[in-house]
Amino acid sequence: MFFFIIVLLYVYSPLVSVFGCIVYSIYNGNSSSKIVIISYGFILSLSLATLYSGKLLTTAGSSDFLIYFQYYKLIIDGALFSDFRFEYGYFVLNNILSFFDLNEIEFSIVMNFITIFLNYVAVYFVIIKQYKCKNILLILILSCFLFKIGSLTLLWRQSIACAFIIFALFSKGKFNQAIFFIIAISFHTSSIVIFPIVYFIINYRLKKIYFLIVIFIGVTWQLFLGDIVFSMLPSVLANKLNISLRTGSLLYFMDGVKTVIYFIPILVVCFINGNRSKEFNILLFTVIFILFSATITHAFRIIFPLSVVLSAMYASILLVRDNNKNFIALFIIIMLAGFARFFVSNIDLQFDYVGIVPFYFLTGKVI
Repeated sequence: MFFFIIVLLYVYSPLVSVFGCIVYSIYNGNSSSKIVIISYGFILSLSLATLYSGKLLTTAGSSDFLIYFQYYKLIIDGALFSDFRFEYGYFVLNNILSFFDLNEIEFSIVMNFITIFLNYVAVYFVIIKQYKCKNILLILILSCFLFKIGSLTLLWRQSIACAFIIFALFSKGKFNQAIFFIIAISFHTSSIVIFPIVYFIINYRLKKIYFLIVIFIGVTWQLFLGDIVFSMLPSVLANKLNISLRTGSLLYFMDGVKTVIYFIPILVVCFINGNRSKEFNILLFTVIFILFSATITHAFRIIFPLSVVLSAMYASILLVRDNNKNFIALFIIIMLAGFARFFVSNIDLQFDYVGIVPFYFLTGKVI
């Protein structure tokens, strides 16, 4: 019954629908029903997808959207795979969506939903494979809420590939791993590099030297290390990668800071409580990785979605599993801060957070 109320709320206010999902997960977070877990993940993903389609999609704040939407329209007009540089999996997905001839807002909502929901299901897959938790729904809802969705919904190809990398990392059997790995590559070729890096992070003991290596590369890349690396590359390759890897960006670094700001208090409390679990070490390493890889502009874009999803998952596990007073207080603060981001943003919106007409947000007009 409560689920249908949340669905009705979505029709008039995606933001209130998100709040309803959070409330339900707090009071019924120990539900083990797959139908309940998938259903609430579906409506939460759809609500967040809609909210993050509210920004003016063709502005600088959504720079990749215009490229993706133009690509989608060209697919509708009959463009071929060989006409573009995008991977085959993304080409196929756009061909499927071309049957519906979506407008800008509809296309954004659908792609955002696919991205968020796939990663929600991927985290669910990890939890049921790796953990014996009573609060699965609460962990999932909290993880989804901490995904740094504003960036996930900007990097669709990388973010969709991220979900399939997670499936590959935690699947049993080499055949299943290979299938998911191939699908991930079909959405973003960087998966070839990212998969072994993350496999190492989650399966091997993270020694201090690995932390120091990440910090060293991040600090020295713009100072001298980038010049040394590029001097050893063939000129054709160096010229191609120059803008992507050598041009620093304060905007990307600040995005990294905004991403980890939710996770640092969790790490601090864990440290004070003497928690040195595997989840703590992976979260710490991932936070450091996000901060210092953000100094290398496009390298940051490539691995950022996966780093964010893993950080959100392990942070949520730590929050829910170690449910002492400090963590309960952190949980409340994170939730309040999470909702506050919708109201303090300086991005112009196409529609308000509440409407009086069903599916008002599809019109793309401010109420």
